[in-house]
Amino acid sequence: MNFKEDTECIVCFSHFDGEEHRPRSLRCGHTICTECLETAIRRQTKKCPNCRILYSADNVNEMPINYNLEGVMKLLDISKTSKGTDLPECPEHQLKVTHRCSRHKAWVCQNCLKEDHSSDSCKIITVTGELKVKKSKQLDKSKSLLSSFEETCHKVDDCKKQCKKQIKECDLEITRLENELQMKKDSKVQLEEQFAILDQKLDNIKGKRSSYAQAVSSIKSSETIREVSECSLKLQNEAEKLKSISHEIQMEVESMLQNFKFQDDHLLGYLKLSVQDGRTHLHVLQVHDTYTLSPDKLQYTDETAPPLTDGLVTFFDMAWPWQEPRKVILRCSGTLCGPGRTYSWQLASVDLHIKA
Repeated sequence: MNFKEDTECIVCFSHFDGEEHRPRSLRCGHTICTECLETAIRRQTKKCPNCRILYSADNVNEMPINYNLEGVMKLLDISKTSKGTDLPECPEHQLKVTHRCSRHKAWVCQNCLKEDHSSDSCKIITVTGELKVKKSKQLDKSKSLLSSFEETCHKVDDCKKQCKKQIKECDLEITRLENELQMKKDSKVQLEEQFAILDQKLDNIKGKRSSYAQAVSSIKSSETIREVSECSLKLQNEAEKLKSISHEIQMEVESMLQNFKFQDDHLLGYLKLSVQDGRTHLHVLQVHDTYTLSPDKLQYTDETAPPLTDGLVTFFDMAWPWQEPRKVILRCSGTLCGPGRTYSWQLASVDLHIKA
């Protein structure tokens, strides 16, 4: 005898119980659960699912309960609930406990049920039922704990995202500071070069001044008109040279002082240019405002925005000490990109034209 198959509904394969799946006998002798019988009556499919014999019924109560099968199931349930458990025997009857009385909070055997716990006030639960209750309580507690762990994990993930964001911002700030440090180093090198040039020019102007002083002294020692005239001509030549050098140095010094003031006031233009072999050199653009061309310094050659394929044409004025300002024209070709009204060119080429 296969108890597993005999205690299961042949339609839904659910175990028979005392509720929705209570066993009911058909006219042919086969058994199905109450729920499947209700479904068959509702759908008018009144045939035994096993032997296909027709039966007549308008409601489930017309088919009797299979009490014999229920009795067998109770015996199996008692055997299952008492077998292999770690529960003690009933001290009064020396029998395996099979149920628990919730009112008295005690484990009881079959004899206890009949003698001391037969009243309606006693809530009797089988060992299996009590096990389900304990499992359910523990599972609910575990689910709550797992939910708490899940929430903690989400918070940790959010914190990790914030940390990652902060790390990225730190990296950007480090890059900016490194570029700024490199700019300061470059500025220091340029200042040292300018200092050396100024030192050289100072020695030069001191030499010219010494020559001029000697020419002045020679006038004092002159004894003839011719000597005075020659000394005067020499003095005039030295004065012109001294004046030219002095003017050149003054212009360069004023430019440097103005440049220093702009650096101190953070007003220095953003585009770094230099002249090499008579050609304008546009330096590599850096991040931050190191060598970036300020937008308000740009002027377009036409009032409408140029097509993307035509590139960008712009110009700016540039001047060096003691020279007239000249216009530098830039024609850029490449890809225009950027959101809103902020655009940048990914340059494929840059043509520079200097107009005197």
